[in-house]
Amino acid sequence: MLTGRSATLAALVFATTALMACDQPVEPTTPATQLSRTPKNNAQPSIVEIAVGNDNFETLVAAVVAADLVDVLNGKQHFTVFAPTDDAFAALGLDPDNVGDLPVDVLTDILLYHVTRGDRLSQSVVGAKQIRMVNGDLLFVEGTTLVTPSNSANLILDLIDIDARNGVIHVIDSVLLP
Repeated sequence: MLTGRSATLAALVFATTALMACDQPVEPTTPATQLSRTPKNNAQPSIVEIAVGNDNFETLVAAVVAADLVDVLNGKQHFTVFAPTDDAFAALGLDPDNVGDLPVDVLTDILLYHVTRGDRLSQSVVGAKQIRMVNGDLLFVEGTTLVTPSNSANLILDLIDIDARNGVIHVIDSVLLP
């Protein structure tokens, strides 16, 4: 259930999307290096809209709001997001009420370590040895495990390849730390 800031964000996102939907062009297809897929359309929810609509991402949504990344992840550019669940944040002692207490630069770096450019389906992820993340760091891949210098996270296999208008979401069981 959404409360407080999450509910406000949800209302804002949906209102903004409704106003902009009429003049947004359809995004281009994915790069040739990515797996082919059905072209995106404006009827699909964005990465942010999917996160806001899922009770397992309340801390992630609060973090995205606190880091001022809503417009980036709700925009036209395509991203692949490795989305940690609320349980993953809770393992670090973080929840929707305190995640915004982290310094904004630290929070932003952590969040951007969960995002790569373009649409990467799971086969593209597990087939890679490393992936360049938006924060500039490399994420190493060992099968279905994502490895950082500090920790690792596993893809939750029944929650991968979640298609969004502006990218793809793969749910993971830990927060990746740069």
